[in-house]
Amino acid sequence: MSDSNFEKLCGVCRDMTQFFLDSETGRAVTAAKKAGRFCKTEYAFKLLHDTFIIRGSIDLIFQDEQGKFVIVDYKTDQSIRPEIYYEQQSAYRFAAKEILGLKDEKEIALKLFFLRYAQEVDITQKVDALDLSGELMQKLL
Repeated sequence: MSDSNFEKLCGVCRDMTQFFLDSETGRAVTAAKKAGRFCKTEYAFKLLHDTFIIRGSIDLIFQDEQGKFVIVDYKTDQSIRPEIYYEQQSAYRFAAKEILGLKDEKEIALKLFFLRYAQEVDITQKVDALDLSGELMQKLL
């Protein structure tokens, strides 16, 4: 990669980072860190569920001012299509519920942040409406 292309790429990355930090969720994450609340990035996990091990990595999970947990998944897609991530995020939320010892995964909000567009999409209600069978959930996990 040429030096000029590398510099352009670095500029794009800086812009995407700033877009996130300036967003409502970015400000909530900054506040969580300052207040010492739960806040993990690239949160790798392993979870034994029934007879199988779930492995994954959550881009960002934090606890907001109201004590609610929020999962944020960064996306660099060419288009904004949140619906293709509902099942994936449902699986992440299930794992986070188990790891955090929560009673109901619906206690965890789900957000996608499309970095190319500086757009945040809250998919919590859409995922709440999913009726995933145990068999499908096992495939997802």
